[in-house]
Amino acid sequence: MAASLFSEALANKNTDVHALISGPVAYFFEPLFNWCLVGIVRGLADEALRKGHRAGLHLRVIQAIVTDASCPQVVWRICGRSILRMLDSKSVRVALELVPHDDVKAMVYGAIGITEPSETPSTSSNSGMASTLLQLCAKTYATRVPPSIAAFQFYPPQNKLEAVHSALLSCAKSSDLARTSRQLAIALFWLAQTSRSPPLIPYFINSYLPTNILPSIERALPTEQTNLANVTALLVGYTLLTSFRSERAVIDVKRVEGRSSFSMDVSHDDEHERRERELLKEAAASCPSVLLATQLAKRLKTYAAVGKPTGALIHKRLLAVPQFASNFPGFASA
Repeated sequence: MAASLFSEALANKNTDVHALISGPVAYFFEPLFNWCLVGIVRGLADEALRKGHRAGLHLRVIQAIVTDASCPQVVWRICGRSILRMLDSKSVRVALELVPHDDVKAMVYGAIGITEPSETPSTSSNSGMASTLLQLCAKTYATRVPPSIAAFQFYPPQNKLEAVHSALLSCAKSSDLARTSRQLAIALFWLAQTSRSPPLIPYFINSYLPTNILPSIERALPTEQTNLANVTALLVGYTLLTSFRSERAVIDVKRVEGRSSFSMDVSHDDEHERRERELLKEAAASCPSVLLATQLAKRLKTYAAVGKPTGALIHKRLLAVPQFASNFPGFASA
């Protein structure tokens, strides 16, 4: 209801914004009512997206709320995604030019707990994102706690993969390729959870790897190519293995649920177990990661067939990883 009251007030063309901010807005900063601010900010952010270039008043009120010293930090955390989605929207870009909003973005990113990335994709911004990703995933690797990468969900897939590529170049200089590759695979896997269109890992395997990473390895100095190919193979292998284990976990859960629905007739236990194993094997063979691995093998062989050795080197390196070879038998025969 509070959000509706603000929307009605802003719909009135004669509304004095300064009076609104110093009056009704201030009223909701009182301890008894500040819990309403979450609904107000979310409601105004959603309406600003609908208003587009006419959202100037909404932006000023949101800015007044979230930058006020009396605004609880929990409001920033809960409303952070709505605010960042609005600020990054093309539809409100004209309105944003008239309303300074850098302080709002900085405060929201601070509440989320991540350094604010640059708005304009560039080599330096991708390097910054890459550094942040590696720091987060090094911590994840040590603590086994999933990384907090909420801020990266607002970047398009290409930018995310450019950051992964920058991180890969850093990993190639590491003395422990296996550890740093695992950390980067964690980053790629968790970044994929923030990208649904297109799915990030298939996009990485089928598009970004053959058109960006493999050519960059070919252009590198001969002394650097082996390390780059090795870390790329490890990154791809760990990413596909992590995806496969996640997919298998879902299959296993469904298997347990399905088992509980069957009759516990002892005379059919052996037959049921055999049939269940066959179904499990078929389901595992059709996992998206298994199909991706087969497609990857074909791409690498095609790349090698045109006289580019990187494809064959990565293919050979992947087959040398026992877990990869056993979980993706189609990779060798593709």
